[in-house]
Amino acid sequence: MSSLDQPHQRVTLAEVLFYATILALPFEELITVGGGTITKWIGLAFVAASLSAIRTFYNSFPLVFLGYLMYVAVGVAGDLVRIPLSLTLLNQVMGPVLTCVFMIAAYNLAANRSLRRLMFVLWLSAALFAVFQYFGVATGATSSSSQVVEGESVDRISALATDPNFVACFMSLAVIPGVLAFSGALPLTPCYWFLSLLGALLAAGGIIMTGSRGGLLALVMGIASVLFVTRNWVVRLKVICVAFGVLGILSAAVLHDPLFRARLEASLEKRDTANREDIWQDSLALFTQHPIFGFGNLSSVSELGRFRGEGNRCTHNVLLSVLLATGGAGCLAFLCFYLTSAGTAWRHRKSGMGIIVFPWFLIALVGSLSLNLERGKWYWLITALALAVPKAQAQEARKVTRFARALGDSEDAASRRLSDRDTGLWLKGGIQPSGGIR
Repeated sequence: MSSLDQPHQRVTLAEVLFYATILALPFEELITVGGGTITKWIGLAFVAASLSAIRTFYNSFPLVFLGYLMYVAVGVAGDLVRIPLSLTLLNQVMGPVLTCVFMIAAYNLAANRSLRRLMFVLWLSAALFAVFQYFGVATGATSSSSQVVEGESVDRISALATDPNFVACFMSLAVIPGVLAFSGALPLTPCYWFLSLLGALLAAGGIIMTGSRGGLLALVMGIASVLFVTRNWVVRLKVICVAFGVLGILSAAVLHDPLFRARLEASLEKRDTANREDIWQDSLALFTQHPIFGFGNLSSVSELGRFRGEGNRCTHNVLLSVLLATGGAGCLAFLCFYLTSAGTAWRHRKSGMGIIVFPWFLIALVGSLSLNLERGKWYWLITALALAVPKAQAQEARKVTRFARALGDSEDAASRRLSDRDTGLWLKGGIQPSGGIR
């Protein structure tokens, strides 16, 4: 019997642990064990388990990842020079290195196993976060900050003791599949169609609860970007109608919410950006003191706080954070990596799972303009997924072709039979030989 006729490969322990790390992201700030976050311990367990599956997780190392490693090396070196050596320091500076391992594993897992399954787990994690926005209130697993609006105190609610701006950007990921599925651009099975729509509704409502202007802007840009992800003009017309309808409903909901309305009015009338403009100016001024190699990933936070006469202070902008931490040298390496990922996301936005990855990438990009999203693992995971899309599409096309030859059937029929067999595939109609979604 041909290997193509055999049951598809089972999910290994290392894969389970990798998916568990993604699903644990909502609880990263809430659950700590032995001084480390839950994602850290699951991630370390994954690294240990993955050593028995080198080919699945580490068989390919695209040269573009060298840009990220060079950026990390400059930042780690800056910290080691300025901060006394200790186990605590080593534990903290190793974070970006482990993030690189996480990205390489995600890239290879998407290409060698199932990009769709990996993306589904990330969507599920964001949707889980949205659920806690509503039902976490009952368990007390939320944090809030009060703001006086029209003489009344109104709370900004964020789930699981996490910063509301980070919450809003992360939950935005759960909205995109629902918009694409409702418009018909992403043909899901009925069960997943309903789940994607439910996740989108919960996430949109949860974002409004946070009162995050940056999160709202990232979501709006993500929804607008779906207008560029289809070749079919009939489907594009449906996407346009659905996108503008969603944006209209979202606008009405935001204007109806007193907290969000007050924050938006403050932005437009008083240029209130929560002191971000001052922080950006101070970051650029501090950058001129060490323009070549920066201060280090950890040291830059304390140096900016000292420069402003405060405690630790982040830049609220990823590019400024990179400049301050690694200087021009590290920033150049970072841009080589990130712009390559951005270009790949753009080129493959109309084929395969790129129709979801591109809006996700844009959400992360827009959110990073006012937040330090580089501290979130999902931000880097999306860049790895963007790089993996073309290789995953090529693997799918080869799989369909081999399957068709083995069965003596057409590639169209083989694609459908293959999708029925693959439990990790939640699309309806399979993958076209060209790598596109039906």
